[in-house]
Amino acid sequence: MPALVLFKRRWRIGSDDFVFPGIWSFGFRIIWLIAVFVVYSSRVSLLDCLGMDLLQTYLIGLITILIITILVEFIIVYVSAQGSILNSTPRRHLPLFLYLRVFVFLVEIVFSIVGAIWTFREWEFDKSRSCDRGVVHLVQAAVITSWLVFIAVIIAVLVLLNPWHHDEEEERRDHEGEHTVDPNIQLQWEQRCKMLCCCAGKDANSQVAYAEVAAILSKFFHGLDIVPSDIVAGLILMQLEQERLMREGEQPRLTRPSGPCLPAPSRPALEEVPLALHYLRFASSAYGWKMFLYSNLCCGTCKLCGHYRNGQTMCCECFRGDHGTESDNCCNCNTAAIKHVTRLDKEDIVYISFHNRIYEIPFFVALDHQTQSVVVTIRGSLSFRDALTDATAESMKLDVEGAEIYAHKGIARTAMYIRDKLEKEHILEKAFERAPDYKLVIAGHSLGAGAGSILAILLCNTWPGLKCYAFAPPGGLLSAEGVIYTADFVVSVLLGEDLVPRLALGTLEELKTSMINIVKRTDRPKYQTLLGGCWWTLCGFPETLPHTSDSGDDHLTEDPESRQPLINSQSAPKPRPNYTGATASGEGSNGGTAAGDQLDVAGNRIELYPPGRILWVTEDSRPSRRSLCYQPSYKIKWATCQDFQHIIVSPAMVADHIPHKLIRALEEMDETCCVGLDSNDHPKQL
Repeated sequence: MPALVLFKRRWRIGSDDFVFPGIWSFGFRIIWLIAVFVVYSSRVSLLDCLGMDLLQTYLIGLITILIITILVEFIIVYVSAQGSILNSTPRRHLPLFLYLRVFVFLVEIVFSIVGAIWTFREWEFDKSRSCDRGVVHLVQAAVITSWLVFIAVIIAVLVLLNPWHHDEEEERRDHEGEHTVDPNIQLQWEQRCKMLCCCAGKDANSQVAYAEVAAILSKFFHGLDIVPSDIVAGLILMQLEQERLMREGEQPRLTRPSGPCLPAPSRPALEEVPLALHYLRFASSAYGWKMFLYSNLCCGTCKLCGHYRNGQTMCCECFRGDHGTESDNCCNCNTAAIKHVTRLDKEDIVYISFHNRIYEIPFFVALDHQTQSVVVTIRGSLSFRDALTDATAESMKLDVEGAEIYAHKGIARTAMYIRDKLEKEHILEKAFERAPDYKLVIAGHSLGAGAGSILAILLCNTWPGLKCYAFAPPGGLLSAEGVIYTADFVVSVLLGEDLVPRLALGTLEELKTSMINIVKRTDRPKYQTLLGGCWWTLCGFPETLPHTSDSGDDHLTEDPESRQPLINSQSAPKPRPNYTGATASGEGSNGGTAAGDQLDVAGNRIELYPPGRILWVTEDSRPSRRSLCYQPSYKIKWATCQDFQHIIVSPAMVADHIPHKLIRALEEMDETCCVGLDSNDHPKQL
């Protein structure tokens, strides 16, 4: 940090990012040099063959180039390891050695061409085959290895190259405090999104989604002079700082509004476990055969095949014209997984759709006779299209009578798609014709939980008594009034340090600010931080935590000229940018206010939170070190939005989001408190 500038272009790599690649290349070339030198010195008398001069020129040149390359890369590694993340002054001469390395690289290409000429031309015409076989194989291996290295370097350059020039005038405007995002930068983010989601295909919503996501990303990273490795190092330092705060019993300093604080219901949280576990199995089954095989690694395939043997599912059923299933594969593997997990019969499934586009996700409607309910189950994120839906994080106003509710735009559009599908196909009416006394329940996990919560808002007036179980819903989903509105019919169930229920534009902004501050305080080189992060992830934190700064905060004023700016501004701190726009639900995809407008009709800033009342499943004790055989015990309690106002950086932030881990936690609590449900859907106590 800051980003490296070479050939008048800004790269996606910092001057302190050459330590690990340099060490790998350094070691590889030493082994290569030893092998070539040993073979050449021991078999020099066997080089008397056709094209001998060309062969000796290549081998001597290769040895010389390898020695020079090793020396240059040693210097690059040494210089790159100097200084800290923010202090790049000790690395100021690194570009000179990189230019030298580029020159050596070009010379290396020339000698590789010489070796290729001898290997594939001169030796091929040596009919007497007078050359030693070992020498020939060595040259062939060296030439092939050289070209493989060249291809790898070219690929790395294409990945790390920033296509835009290093604009000193634009940087000067940033230093003067101009906050307008360059349209070229937004276009660059849009191209990155398209490249990352190239497998998502194109549909009517794709271009709008790319533009909206690019607008958010360009504003979020506007003015930041960082590279991807800086973000990784910042997350590691944040993890260390959060661990220190938890051990010392301190609370994180937050500037984000605390959000609505709903009073805990009178019923114990433990009583919700059986129903939550029951509907979580529905939500998990919506992921289809992929999640089923992931959670049943040993015998998942055999279990699915059992459905075919038992006649519950027939391969190539799509040719039979099954109108109850949409867009499943030819063997109906997704349907088979749903039946196996939920224990539903074929006639209990009213409708299944595996149609997946941007803002359009799979769902199914089924009759659950155990709880006497019609269950609408919505799948979570499982494709790049779903990722674009998640990333369309602007807010939009829902068309709800008597309430001013703002919601995550991408998820709200998804919920409206499902609502329109239910109404157009009269799916719910058909279900209740078969079971008129049943109640309506909506269930989903992750993206499906968010879409289910908004769908519950849209349907609650039409279907009184509706209930929604949202498992690990997105944190940036509903405004404060929406949380209060859903308190009576939406129950969110979260596990531990799950990232998704804490993920919102506000919490991301808090995380970015905290990372910037902690990076400014550290004196550790980046390579030490990255090595420490790998060690702590695998083996846990030590009893005595290293400080994020070895010399405290005072060092920031010792030599201000040696510190490069983390943000391209030397003026007063920039105000928090606006990311979400408030648009009415009836407006088109391209209509509405600008993406930077984040105010409601009263002129207040819109903050989004998880929906409804929150059940929080946590571990009974949190050890600093975890063994491979560690088996946690869990507890559950009622929580509020205030408990999820900051992102906890840890390996569990991803692992706690996986459905089957939450299933295991609820199963453990269910076994200790009750043995199932009675006729009124209440837990039967032991």
